Amino acid sequence: ISEELVNETYDLTKSILDEMRDTFTKSPGESISRGTIDKSRTLVDKITTETGKNDDGIFEVVTKLKDMDDFYYNHSMNVAIIASILGAKLDFKPELKSAMGVGGLIHDIGFSSISKDILNKAQLDDDEFDIVKNHTHVGYKCVEKNPRLHDIEKRILLLHHERADGEGYPFGFDLDHYQSSVPREIRLIGLVDTFISLTAPKPGENGMTPKEAIRFMVNMIYTPYKTSYAFLPGDVRDFIRALGFIINKGEFFMTPGDLVRINTGEIGIIEEMNRLYPLNPKVKVIKNSKMETLKRPITIDLLKSYKDYVSNIYDRNSTGKFAVNKQSTLNKT
Repeated sequence: ISEELVNETYDLTKSILDEMRDTFTKSPGESISRGTIDKSRTLVDKITTETGKNDDGIFEVVTKLKDMDDFYYNHSMNVAIIASILGAKLDFKPELKSAMGVGGLIHDIGFSSISKDILNKAQLDDDEFDIVKNHTHVGYKCVEKNPRLHDIEKRILLLHHERADGEGYPFGFDLDHYQSSVPREIRLIGLVDTFISLTAPKPGENGMTPKEAIRFMVNMIYTPYKTSYAFLPGDVRDFIRALGFIINKGEFFMTPGDLVRINTGEIGIIEEMNRLYPLNPKVKVIKNSKMETLKRPITIDLLKSYKDYVSNIYDRNSTGKFAVNKQSTLNKT
């Protein structure tokens, strides 16, 4: 993706957020203008067209964007770019690809109603976090009656922080409602939003590497043995298949020798990765679901049983612990 398009994306993102901040300050009843929405759709088309020609440059874009001054312009721009690419890689229909990009661009406009003193804090108290969480409702109310935005674009603003275990917001949907009430494309935007949040540096805090972020997200896949989870396995599988090699510079996020847990509850060691289906490697199972060590380890190919998948990756630097920080899925971005 060209530097020219990066700069254009940044300028439009800044323009939108500045416009919304002025709206909240001076004319609370107004919404995003027709011209801004038209520019957003044109920009998303440019992103999907250009990135379709050059996969290798995509990760470099995310790296460059981290160096810009304002974190929130930066974040929205990154989400818009990656969401546009994801929709294209998953062969969504043109109108849905466009909606993911536009929705990604404006998904956090509710932040425009929050003081910069709160947004720039590294740590929030409970009251401040409640204010930040309300950005989904505020953003949605701002666009709810805008006839120029599609319904799915509006709902992206409202629902992109919902999580499968009921700990998301604004509604705190449980697993069943998360699957039935949050459309797949919005759940994918939630994954993009999480990935960008995890990899972007924040005030007083370094971001994860792409590999670390992907491994974190795998550890937050729902499976029956878990009490803490955030995402559906099919959504994470789609995200990784479409973007994993692009955002991780062509490298696997797991490697032979990694200790993993399968959704069946069994523990094993990865023997061989599968490029097309990275959550379905060959695994040497060393413990059963009851955590009993097998006398004779068994090698299984998870690709032959597609319903089974890696659902946890153990941190090599710890003993029997997963590298998971649950609060990071509910951070202020």
